[in-house]
Amino acid sequence: YGTTGKGPRKVRLEREFHKQLEACFLDIWSKFPLGKPDVFVSGGCYVEKAGRHGEGKAVDIDAFHWHEDSNSGGMTARSLVTRDAFKNFVTARWYLGIEAILRQHFGTVLGFHYNSAHEDHWHVDNGTPPGWREGSRARVVFLQAALVHVFGHVLDIDGILGPKTRGAW
Repeated sequence: YGTTGKGPRKVRLEREFHKQLEACFLDIWSKFPLGKPDVFVSGGCYVEKAGRHGEGKAVDIDAFHWHEDSNSGGMTARSLVTRDAFKNFVTARWYLGIEAILRQHFGTVLGFHYNSAHEDHWHVDNGTPPGWREGSRARVVFLQAALVHVFGHVLDIDGILGPKTRGAW
């Protein structure tokens, strides 16, 4: 999990979803401080089962890896492995920044704070339009995580848009 694995794989995606994903990634790379990663790790795209994955309209994103030449002539690696993102301040902000851009392009983004099944990847699909919907647990936990990890508020990341979350927002 989270490693570069055995190398590139051919993926199968529905054409319009592929275009959306490509536009999203270009947006992320243009804004992310490390630019385009050398490796993108996915737990899967198309799988033969019901739902968005079965339609070729979803992707699970596990990790990104960047390599850069250091002044000493060696290579240093930087990674964002979703399962480990909240172990330090920097990767937590990287994670939330990338998720913010994913949410600008896709209406369904399930990640670390959504539930235990998604702690090790983002599930991204175009089954709903992007934008804020107050009743969406996925959107509320993202808002709460940003309020906690980016803005320093002290509150529970529980998916409930209560008075404490509203006040911090």
